[in-house]
Amino acid sequence: MDKWISRQHTLLIGARENQQQSDQHRLVENDAEITDYPSNSYVLYTPPMGRSNKLLPKHKGPYQVIGHEHSIYIIEDLIRGKRIQTHIHNLRPFIFDPHHIDPMEIAQQNKQEFQVREIVAHRGNHRRLSTMEVLVRKRFSVTTCVL
Repeated sequence: MDKWISRQHTLLIGARENQQQSDQHRLVENDAEITDYPSNSYVLYTPPMGRSNKLLPKHKGPYQVIGHEHSIYIIEDLIRGKRIQTHIHNLRPFIFDPHHIDPMEIAQQNKQEFQVREIVAHRGNHRRLSTMEVLVRKRFSVTTCVL
């Protein structure tokens, strides 16, 4: 009988330690200082359905926080202006130096969109767009685009 009581006592101690670790993890996860994103801050967004391609980055963005109510946040796509309503667990902080990095440039690179500074040259039949090739100058480099 003492053997069973000793085993039960050992199990209770292990369960209590496990519960304390779980409670501590939840306190850290739900801490307002850690998981609160103020309005006009920038975040990275992880779509709940996952990535469409394993070669694409897991987190998309940056997005700008418009507002929130409890754990539901409204974020805005910097490129298209589309607003998304999502749970806080789908967001990560976007950490950057505002003196050296523009979030709009990062968002454009993430979506593979670039601002064309000038068209340098083109070739192909303008009546058949599939044959057209355009040499464009982006902000920092020259790129060939196939239409």
